[in-house]
Amino acid sequence: LLFDAVPVRKHVMRVIEGVFQRYGFLPVETPALEYLDVLLGTGGENTNKELFRLESPENEPIALRFDHTVPFARLLAQYPDRLKPPFRRYACGPVWRADKPGAGRFREFTQLDIDVAGAPDVAADAEVIAVMCEVMCALGVESFTMLVNDRKLIDALLLGLGIDDVEKQKHVLRVIDKRAKVGLENVRLELGPGRIDESGDPIPGAQLPENVIDKLLAFIALEARTRKEMLTVMKGSLPESETAAEAIAEMTDLADCLDALGLEEKHVRFDPSLARGLDYYTGPVFEMILPQAPQFGSVMGGGRYDGLVARFMDRPIPATGASVG
Repeated sequence: LLFDAVPVRKHVMRVIEGVFQRYGFLPVETPALEYLDVLLGTGGENTNKELFRLESPENEPIALRFDHTVPFARLLAQYPDRLKPPFRRYACGPVWRADKPGAGRFREFTQLDIDVAGAPDVAADAEVIAVMCEVMCALGVESFTMLVNDRKLIDALLLGLGIDDVEKQKHVLRVIDKRAKVGLENVRLELGPGRIDESGDPIPGAQLPENVIDKLLAFIALEARTRKEMLTVMKGSLPESETAAEAIAEMTDLADCLDALGLEEKHVRFDPSLARGLDYYTGPVFEMILPQAPQFGSVMGGGRYDGLVARFMDRPIPATGASVG
């Protein structure tokens, strides 16, 4: 960064850390480097491709962290006597992704992250959303919208449409997650036969039938004025199943918690198109946009990841969190 940008960045980081501390989050830092097998497979196929891979002096495969969440899950498993759930932590520092960054994006960037470990109830997800909304208010940003969905809702939809293969489900989720970046028509192509991107590279399609694609796109295009109305609309559009009933019940509890925290509809909106591309999400997911500055894309995001810690130990620890990018 040039000298004129550094003071601004440091001020923004101090403000955000101040909000985290007021909510009782404690600082916990992790190394920039992790063993490769710690990071592989946690975020999904795309994340695996975006890892900066290295080799230690002992010829061990290692990589730069791509976020703060996976290293925190590894810490919870490694130090169960020192990090005893329920535990609230925050972390600030650089992360790296070896992708093709668009305008205003970089392969090395700073994330300011909060996580709540050991809290299975959606009240924790609502609080994380509230913290991130307060961050925007503390920074003087008045126009912002946190989009909220639940991965269980999308799972219920995919199962109801006969898409039960796990890898196919992940493929569809990754395609849906790109809607804002590539547009609806390109999403339709990627759900079907595939397409050629701007650089001339082929993008394989999910090979879904046209009628299934129509139903998927109709669901993610649903609109409503309020969170409660959106729940009604989504319930009426989902095939009846135990998974769908569980997802609607979870979102209903989350809506009640958001109301109790006084979070306005204009700042927190339920959006059935939100998928979040990382594979480790298991429940509510959220992503913040700036309606008056859409060119920035998502400025923060997160969700619940109840199964991630179990990857490193013999018992699950429910957890949720979010990051400012």
